[in-house]
Amino acid sequence: MARALLSRRSFTIGLLAGDPDGSISMPVARGVAEATLADGVSVFYCAASHDPTVARKHVEAMLDKHVDGLLVVGEALEAPFPIDLSALALPVVHVLSAGPPDGIVFAPDEGEAFRRTLQDLRTAGRQRPVYLAGPSESVACRQRALAFRAAAGWDAPVLFGAVSELWGRMEVDRLWQSVEHLPDAVLCGATPIAQGALAALAEHGVRVPADVAVATFGDGDPPPHVTLMDPDLEALGAAAARALLEMIGETEVRPGRYLLPCRIVPPGAACNTASGGAVQDVTARSPGDRRGAPSVA
Repeated sequence: MARALLSRRSFTIGLLAGDPDGSISMPVARGVAEATLADGVSVFYCAASHDPTVARKHVEAMLDKHVDGLLVVGEALEAPFPIDLSALALPVVHVLSAGPPDGIVFAPDEGEAFRRTLQDLRTAGRQRPVYLAGPSESVACRQRALAFRAAAGWDAPVLFGAVSELWGRMEVDRLWQSVEHLPDAVLCGATPIAQGALAALAEHGVRVPADVAVATFGDGDPPPHVTLMDPDLEALGAAAARALLEMIGETEVRPGRYLLPCRIVPPGAACNTASGGAVQDVTARSPGDRRGAPSVA
């Protein structure tokens, strides 16, 4: 209490979660908590979802608690938070959420993840990839589909549907029944889709990865024989939290989009190790520095 009075700080930050199921915000929150622990900073987590009324009430509650800053966690880089936060008189950092033009935004570099994965597949002789993207109404799924086509070619096939094992299974089954030139690589927007794709390929007697390679976005341990493109959400949260703490401490953090590299986990490799040092000092890099990986997604 004495330290808070002397510094005029509450040593708390707020985390506003804009994803309904917490699949993004909870891993981000774990990274935030780890990054702020040594500074004695507590984190208030509020599930704002997509409801502007709920979001506004949560913001008011955090302001009543005199939080030192806010982390806003969304679902996609181009999707705005339900309410405008630009007039708040405290530091705000966005994670996978469209911030204001002069804001600070952190996101995984999904385009780079597709480029690296597809390059590895080409090296292995895979030339006919297909992408099972998930629902077309999802901003995140559409962005990821654009990133895939930018890396694979603008005529590369993209299929939209549900984020479910059933849809992945049905779509791959349909492909193997109707397509003359079968794909030799199936990339998926989420792990459930990949699990369905694997089941359908097994039914058709297709060996993975010997006959067809399978890759998916997701976190945690991937299904067997599947390449994982891991957005490393905990590292993303830690980097965003460090930037917010620097802003609270009145250290300048230049505005811009900071894209952090995803982890590419090859088939059979465990995915429970900590991130490398590539993202540890991202807040010290300017948006114009290539190592900081900002901007144009």
